[in-house]
Amino acid sequence: LRQFVTDASHELRTPLSVLHGETQLLLSKARSAEEYRKTLCEFDEEFKKLTHIVEGLFTLSVADAGQLRLTREPLYLDEVLEEACALVKSRAEAKNISLSRELMPDIPYLGDEAFLRQLFLIFLDNAIKYSSSGTSIKVRLEKDARVIKVYFEDQGIGISTKDLPFIFERFYRAGSSSNGGPHQSGGLGLAIASAVVEVLGGSIECQSTPGSGSIFVV
Repeated sequence: LRQFVTDASHELRTPLSVLHGETQLLLSKARSAEEYRKTLCEFDEEFKKLTHIVEGLFTLSVADAGQLRLTREPLYLDEVLEEACALVKSRAEAKNISLSRELMPDIPYLGDEAFLRQLFLIFLDNAIKYSSSGTSIKVRLEKDARVIKVYFEDQGIGISTKDLPFIFERFYRAGSSSNGGPHQSGGLGLAIASAVVEVLGGSIECQSTPGSGSIFVV
């Protein structure tokens, strides 16, 4: 609990520091309309980060209390997954990352569309974040007699064997990269994904090779 509070405080401190610094700079002297507009755009980005963190913390606190309630409405999983892919398309294109889909059509499911979309976006966002320009991400949806599986495969930086058991912990910080880079925070995404999948009665598996990419299977 102490570590979690420390990590959460650290994650919140960064956008708050940016907002405070920009505010102080803005108030130090009169600015042009363009300077005000530019700073407000920066404020908007930091507020989005703060909102994302706070909403994630709220979701996890509700899950911890055993009160995460998901609706059970009829839907088609391929349609929800297609929508999630459409939402990240521009981000992938901005990094010159190709996004391919192999979705078995008309797979019916009783679930919460909003949480399922959030679940899929977590894996897609991570795949884009940790992949380099010119790589590809493959999304596959299939169903056998009893089990529905969604695959998210990327060609990103991968996850080391020692870090793999801990990636679903909140704000888990993976060790420094092989090129001497800083520790990377895993944030709350995979912890939220784990909580949602647990309520749905499913599971998440991950196979990863450092430098070659990762495959997450829900």
